[in-house]
Amino acid sequence: MVRENKAICIIGSGRCGSSMVTRAINLMGVDVGSHLYPADRTNPKGYWENSRIVMIHEKMLKTVGNNIHHEWWHKKDYIHLKQELKDYITKEYLDKEVWGWKDPRTCHFIALWNEVLNELSVTPHYVILVRNPVDIIHSFKKAYNFKDITALKLWQQRTLLSLKKTEGHKRLIFDYNQFLDNSLGCLKILSKTFNLKIEKNEIELKRQLNHFIDPSLQHSRVSLDRLLNDPYIEDDIKELYSLCYKACHSIDFFNSEIFRKKVDLLYRSFFEK
Repeated sequence: MVRENKAICIIGSGRCGSSMVTRAINLMGVDVGSHLYPADRTNPKGYWENSRIVMIHEKMLKTVGNNIHHEWWHKKDYIHLKQELKDYITKEYLDKEVWGWKDPRTCHFIALWNEVLNELSVTPHYVILVRNPVDIIHSFKKAYNFKDITALKLWQQRTLLSLKKTEGHKRLIFDYNQFLDNSLGCLKILSKTFNLKIEKNEIELKRQLNHFIDPSLQHSRVSLDRLLNDPYIEDDIKELYSLCYKACHSIDFFNSEIFRKKVDLLYRSFFEK
């Protein structure tokens, strides 16, 4: 039995670089599982999602819906869903010292994951990915033909869940462009913050990152000012991304009480409408 078991969850709305970051931590030595979705037109470099975890999440969403405010998994009719997740983690990952997973649906089940990992003596570490909502609109439209409002509300919901439900846990936040521009630098921050060893030498890791991360696949990149001046995007979305952008560039602000309180206000405003 290994001495310590760490789990690295790459979390965010989708279309925010989570596939890129999951592959990056895999290259630095984090095991991301053996049942991965293959690449396709939507994600030509691969999703880096464990298909078994996605299947369990989809089963949960189909059975209980987006029921984020109640611990439904304690009820007799649903406890088997929690057990299925727990059994799979035990079988797939518990012999690994450091492992990780990525699925945007995780945002809806963070409290459940935290409970399961605690019961298995696994320490969760969260990497939250955000992206300018204007770019999110373009990416969701290109990938799935989502309407603008659908993409924005999904980004807002999952970003708020990612920030709120990971409070009190070890976590980092990166912006899509921040990681795209300096993936090695971001991995060094992750390694230091989460006390993870980078298994490869720096030259080899940088070579592999450069081979995998393809900036030409980014089809939209707009400034924060472009977002703030967009008359069609709601102010609370602008405020949320502005907070995240500042947090991505200041770990002190990310860990501050000011940040926590502002996120809490936006969270309550969104979910209590």
